[in-house]
Amino acid sequence: MTLNPIPNKNKGSVQAFCHSIAPGQKPIYVLHSPIPGAPLKACFTIVQQQVLTHGGRQITGWKMVEFTNVRLEAEFHVVWESPDGDLIDITPQEHNFSRTLFLPDPSRNNGGTWVTPILKAVTHRTGTQRLIDTLEEEIQNLQQLEVP
Repeated sequence: MTLNPIPNKNKGSVQAFCHSIAPGQKPIYVLHSPIPGAPLKACFTIVQQQVLTHGGRQITGWKMVEFTNVRLEAEFHVVWESPDGDLIDITPQEHNFSRTLFLPDPSRNNGGTWVTPILKAVTHRTGTQRLIDTLEEEIQNLQQLEVP
């Protein structure tokens, strides 16, 4: 299974997945320019601080990732909109690439809690849906272990 952190936004399966999550919204590529020394995957804290320090605002949505020919994954995420209107993903990730495929979703807010990623099989190979079901079960188990 190959991680493709920057899916093709014009691919039919990607467009359909995005439409199922946030109808009427279009996925866009945003510059990924992580803040040095900031914690991994702490997007809400990092962007909130950036807005307080440099202005602009936070834009909620989904970071899209593809595991080539296996599954698509949408991770609830926030990016920074600079005072000039540029969207920038300033959060360090495990794998840093030059851009992020981001699906804006103004109807969603995390309310200070973690939001379960959305997974979608993109193949009909035997075992793929079972893999996704297992991953979703593991995610639910991890959520139950979190301390409020």
